[in-house]
Amino acid sequence: MEEVDRQIKEKRITHQDAQSEAVFNKIRDDLWYKTFSSQEKSYESLYRFPSETIVGHIHTIGSHANGVWELEKTSKENKELPAHKKQLIEGCLIFHQYLVSRGLEPRLIIPDNYSKLFSVVANDSKDARDAVKEFQQALTAPLSNQMEIWDNASTDLRQLGQLILHDGSQENVDEIKDRLTECNDAIQCVNKEYGLKLSDHTIPLEYLVILSEERSQNQISEEVVVSAFKELMATFENVMGKAYAAKVFPNMTPEYTERTWATIENLKKDMGVEETEDMSDRGEEQEDPPATDEAPPPPATDEAPPPPATDDAPSATATADPLFEPSGNLDFLDFDLNPPDYGPAPTYENGITEHGKVVAIRMSSASARNSRFIINRGTAKTPIYKVCKGNVFWPGGAEKLEEDETYHVRFDSIARKRKVRGEVNTAVVTGCVEMPIMNPAPPGKRARRPDLYFRVVYHSDLDRNPNAKSLPLVEWLTRTELIQLVGKKKAEEEEQKYLPHHRKQVAVFQQYFLAGYHPDTRKPLTAQDRQEYPWLFNGVNYAFNINLDDIS
Repeated sequence: MEEVDRQIKEKRITHQDAQSEAVFNKIRDDLWYKTFSSQEKSYESLYRFPSETIVGHIHTIGSHANGVWELEKTSKENKELPAHKKQLIEGCLIFHQYLVSRGLEPRLIIPDNYSKLFSVVANDSKDARDAVKEFQQALTAPLSNQMEIWDNASTDLRQLGQLILHDGSQENVDEIKDRLTECNDAIQCVNKEYGLKLSDHTIPLEYLVILSEERSQNQISEEVVVSAFKELMATFENVMGKAYAAKVFPNMTPEYTERTWATIENLKKDMGVEETEDMSDRGEEQEDPPATDEAPPPPATDEAPPPPATDDAPSATATADPLFEPSGNLDFLDFDLNPPDYGPAPTYENGITEHGKVVAIRMSSASARNSRFIINRGTAKTPIYKVCKGNVFWPGGAEKLEEDETYHVRFDSIARKRKVRGEVNTAVVTGCVEMPIMNPAPPGKRARRPDLYFRVVYHSDLDRNPNAKSLPLVEWLTRTELIQLVGKKKAEEEEQKYLPHHRKQVAVFQQYFLAGYHPDTRKPLTAQDRQEYPWLFNGVNYAFNINLDDIS
């Protein structure tokens, strides 16, 4: 985490402090409690998400949840309160679908304090719990990186279960235990990378080790081991999903009893899994619910139930968020949480997409959805370039765009160099675009550099560019291709010159995008602008502090 490294360098904390989970969490929370406009780079580094529409949704949902909470504290008998809650829930579900459709994980994007506040607002009726079940499950589900490690560990977990059940070789048990320990170390590396607590979704290895030791010492019978495995399977169903539990414990059916729920709660704590308040209807986690004739009882717990919230003593989970302190008015209720009607799906004619206008395509041999599309998401006067894969478009969109071969980049370094005739100014670099890496490197692997594409403009004068009539005058080249064209030293100079400007330009344009301002006129977008640049209207109408001089 960059912020931790910075504080160590500034001697604000020591290396020993940096290993503390409490210190790490405090630094992470402090970042969230600063305004986004001054902490955009920290957010992107910590949570790894594109800030455009997503951040606008977070701000909107967070402020609305706080507003509904304030309204509920003022008067729980307010007849309009259920409608406002329903509107909030619908907005959250739309946001969840938006994230999932883009392969993003809500747990890494939605701050914990908003998740808890949303849970308080949405869970006071069964209808609300049913409506937001999928959204809430996404807030506690394992990350894709965590799930990948669990999948790799499934065979060892299954074999360890067989060894414990049949009192197998202790040497084999120790070998598997060592491999599972390595899996937990890998999960902790992922958790640290994402700013999660280290125990989040770790394998409950200690529980299995205790079972193994007691079984090898004949302290428990085979029947007791089977019962313990059924409880562990029930836990895996709730945390990792029914399919995963069945893979680890084939031919076994979990039993949901009062004792089982107590064990599940204890195991979840060992696995670092927390639920938002009153989130789960027992037995209906992650995937298909286990078959039971009656509703399972609530889990046993040693903790006393929390006292009912009163007007004088609001719940601890709804503490004020410094980012959105209640304003005392209800103007927020006039905002429609449903997204604007952007009309029908794009036709992708003439390179026009919902993200901007295509200027170049780097073809993939696999499929159009894996091709790289370089897009101008700004205007003709103020181009703001972005590169994305074809899977961001509607079904069939990438294939439609690839039909126009004028966008295809086919760099021919031999032809370019053969006819240069010693002229060093044949080509000029005019900009670049960076493709961010959305996922961290696997544990133990060094992170690779983001892909970079350079906009190269060739002279149209045949005396200076013999290829002016036969090859394109503008090409988007990779680092390697640019090195082939101009040499490594010159290519590195161009990267150092254009990449910082590109990053700054994108960050400022995102503020234009969210605030609904035109990058050319520096004024609010108009109906006429929608005809010429419809993609500029896909932001969220949320006001940021904008330095209008930074966009050029």
